[in-house]
Amino acid sequence: PRFIKDLFIEAKIWLTDQTVQALPEAAIIKDGASSYIYAAAGESGEDELKFEKIMVIPGVSDNGFTSVKLIDEMPEGMKIVVDGAYYVYAQSMAGELEDDD
Repeated sequence: PRFIKDLFIEAKIWLTDQTVQALPEAAIIKDGASSYIYAAAGESGEDELKFEKIMVIPGVSDNGFTSVKLIDEMPEGMKIVVDGAYYVYAQSMAGELEDDD
């Protein structure tokens, strides 16, 4: 093929094919050098939901999803907040959500 001087392209080259845990980019909150997800603890029928902040190591992003590696195991039965995680983060920073740390 002929190349044109000063013309650039962006390409993705897949080196391996592997399955990873991935979440929507909006589910991952970056706070300084750390990244977190939020998980809802308790049943959806309760009057008040409590959220637990879980540290993750983000990996490769593609098509709106980011691979994640959990630092600690997530307790069984918790549901990850995949939409509106920023609002949970903002509420927790404002001190409006209980923090059981």
